[in-house]
Amino acid sequence: MARGAVRGASCATMDLITRLRGPIGCRLLIVYRTDPRALAALLPPELAPAEFKGHGLAALVYTHRVRASGRWWKAPPSQGGDLLSLRFAAQFRGEAPQRAAVWIPRRDTSSGLSARMSSLLLPGEHQCCDVALEQTECTLELCVKSTRGEELYLRAGLAGELRGSLFAHARELEHWLAEPRIVRPKSPFEALGPEFDRSALASGRLAAEPIEVRALRAHPFDDPHIFAPGTVELDSCWRLVARRGATEAAPAKLAGLRSVLGAPAPTHPT
Repeated sequence: MARGAVRGASCATMDLITRLRGPIGCRLLIVYRTDPRALAALLPPELAPAEFKGHGLAALVYTHRVRASGRWWKAPPSQGGDLLSLRFAAQFRGEAPQRAAVWIPRRDTSSGLSARMSSLLLPGEHQCCDVALEQTECTLELCVKSTRGEELYLRAGLAGELRGSLFAHARELEHWLAEPRIVRPKSPFEALGPEFDRSALASGRLAAEPIEVRALRAHPFDDPHIFAPGTVELDSCWRLVARRGATEAAPAKLAGLRSVLGAPAPTHPT
């Protein structure tokens, strides 16, 4: 089978899984740049940090999904909820050409059922968390708490421009996110895990929009026992939105719910 056909089938499968999980109300990406040596200490022996402009990269990925029930039908239990995953950009050691990977040591969810099922199907740490999200067209506030305490607190607003990031512009980040990566720890059920919506990024249906961080606390990046002082720094924070003019295939029953799939990127004031 041609490579393009395989890629198309993979994207179609991911789109179907995404649809079954429910429409996306909010996608956030918090990127940290790290000392590669500090990041290497957190990776398994077969992986090394995938450096980007001399830095290691780590991220917290947050997705809020909406339960899309209608007047004549009810959303399945699989729909809705909040997902937060910790991801480290990596590559396999001693291979030429080098293969990109992503190490996912932790996944949090607001659903107790999802946490139990994920712990059975996917390796790594799984927690059930309390999530509070408040957002308007211009601001958002997110708080994620687990049994061990606060995992993430973010207060942010629209950014007029991108400042101080390793990524020169949004398209560079989009290209980086869309690159294929092998997920580790390995699991045959990885397609069930929260994703970056890579198929939508690769097809150009999603756009990355920088947001301005006004307050941020995040585990494990604030823990000096994991990242020593001076080895990690916030790089940038992004919201992934539907690209203006892009269309997403959706079942007929969801045609009227396109507004909750992610609003088009607004025009920033100049």
